[in-house]
Amino acid sequence: MPSSEKRLSRLDLNQLVVLQTLMDQRSVTRAAKSLFVTQSAVSKSLQRMRVFFGDPLFLRSAQGLLPTPRMEELSLVINKSLEQLEDSVFAPPFNPQKVTGVLHISIPEMFALRLIPDLMWIIRAQSPGLLLKVSDATMNHLELLEAGEIDFSIDVIQKTGDMFDTTQLDAHFLAGWVRHGHPLTRKRVNSFDDFMAYPGVIVYQGSFQQHKGLALRMPERALREKMIASNVLLTSQLMTAVEVIQGNDGVIFAPDYMFDSSIMDRFVAPVFCPEFKENKFTLTLIQHRRTVNSPLHKWVREQIMAVYRGNKKLSLPQVCLVEHAEHA
Repeated sequence: MPSSEKRLSRLDLNQLVVLQTLMDQRSVTRAAKSLFVTQSAVSKSLQRMRVFFGDPLFLRSAQGLLPTPRMEELSLVINKSLEQLEDSVFAPPFNPQKVTGVLHISIPEMFALRLIPDLMWIIRAQSPGLLLKVSDATMNHLELLEAGEIDFSIDVIQKTGDMFDTTQLDAHFLAGWVRHGHPLTRKRVNSFDDFMAYPGVIVYQGSFQQHKGLALRMPERALREKMIASNVLLTSQLMTAVEVIQGNDGVIFAPDYMFDSSIMDRFVAPVFCPEFKENKFTLTLIQHRRTVNSPLHKWVREQIMAVYRGNKKLSLPQVCLVEHAEHA
């Protein structure tokens, strides 16, 4: 233990409070009454502080206690320190309107499509001093969470360890996404084999190796093998994939909730098959346990959950019926 810490360990916070009260009241009697203790207790604390600082600190006079120059010097430091300590210990209720700084969320682009637009407007309205930063750092997101470089990560559910807190957000299906007017939008798709006649564009999480992309992590081995067989492009860039299938009959394999995006709806249409319904994946909100009790992180987590609760989830049969009815 450093020498400074050894010296401070001999100090009692209550004794500093007594000194500052004596400074304010200039009377042992009034100080005792203010602190709800006996005059004897105040006198004993003063005596201990005189020994500790090697100074009388206060002298008696007809006008009451007179502080020595050493006590006046100490009072400036004690008063400021006690105010700062009180502000920290007895913090006011959390107010998002007063928050400033940056909050960093790691989330792949195809997942961000569902969350970030709504979350951004919530933060803009309720916490205008908070800057929302979004990136895809899922390759080493757990290390970044532990280091405090990101605040939250949203990923396909996985083992995270005891140092992390997880909240399940949503379960989703895979979908085939095609340009409007694609032949698949005019017929009922019964199995994945119906996609095999068209070039496949697999959209995956950029953090994964080539054969561990989102579409290839589905549990059914046969479906994974079919996707690989139909693959002509494997990319983590969603907008690039959308551009690739414009003007041709390519198929993007990506999450069903892209249908909720007004921008995506202009360029692509969903096509489902029964095999997709059996291949779900779960999105999970991940944060380090050290931030679980942070008022800011609690508030942001609540807003994220509110966005997911507010977004209408698609059911596979409904989407199929709507899509085929529109193109009948």
